[in-house]
Amino acid sequence: MSLPEWQTEGNHETIWLTASDGQKRAVRLDHRDAAFIRKISQDGRFLVLSKLGRHGEETVILPSPASESSETPLPEAGLPLGQALVGEHEKGRYLHFINHDHHDFCRDNLQWDKPDNTPRYSPIDWQAAEAKREKLAAAS
Repeated sequence: MSLPEWQTEGNHETIWLTASDGQKRAVRLDHRDAAFIRKISQDGRFLVLSKLGRHGEETVILPSPASESSETPLPEAGLPLGQALVGEHEKGRYLHFINHDHHDFCRDNLQWDKPDNTPRYSPIDWQAAEAKREKLAAAS
């Protein structure tokens, strides 16, 4: 399995991943998040698109080399990229993609969605997220 192509574009990084249909998809990250994702995904080696995500495709970081050979990895088999970026998952709170592009993980495109709260949407505390995800980086 070859490493995905990483490109620097403006203030973000684009990672080109191959989907199950053979087409390339662009996954976008802020520069300040790219080094973290490179580390926990072994430079993208274990970064895949799962066709079983709740929005058609979900970007997932697989947990081990044994998972690498799976043609259709289950989201449960790995860590969703958004969850890795914020360092947590809380029941009843979801990541909302402001521009509705579920491959755009740039910070200015993400906010919390709490459907049972008013107001429904709230900003992500990125300092807290970075502190939480340090635990993930230490474990990888």
